[in-house]
Amino acid sequence: MEYYTVIVLDGHKSAAYITKRGLEWALGAAANIQVVEKPLQAWQACATGKVDLLIVDPSEYGEEAWELLELVQKTYPSTKLLILAANNSPLARRRASHLQIKYFPKTEELSEICNSVRSLLRIIPKAEATPSSQSQASCLH
Repeated sequence: MEYYTVIVLDGHKSAAYITKRGLEWALGAAANIQVVEKPLQAWQACATGKVDLLIVDPSEYGEEAWELLELVQKTYPSTKLLILAANNSPLARRRASHLQIKYFPKTEELSEICNSVRSLLRIIPKAEATPSSQSQASCLH
């Protein structure tokens, strides 16, 4: 079974906890999900080269979050990026689109966000698994 490292950068502790718990439910034992509160912590985690997915809520950090996303995208292109924004602004959507980063408002259904995470990490849910993909699917509940 593959093991994924997911970093969640979110300045809202309760929202970060909900995101973490939802991802733990969706990914099960296949992922190590860590929550960080500062962009520098997220960058340091990505600098290990072992982060598969970085989820960022730019609402709390403004330009610093966007700079982090661009830097990770350029420096660690194998790290997948996802924006999970508290403030669903058209400007943020445009910036995410320009950077080709998947964007979700936090008001989105958790199941949709989890499906997107599975897709980014190429994890196939059990119900959709084929015999050749069974090893990848075994990570889900």
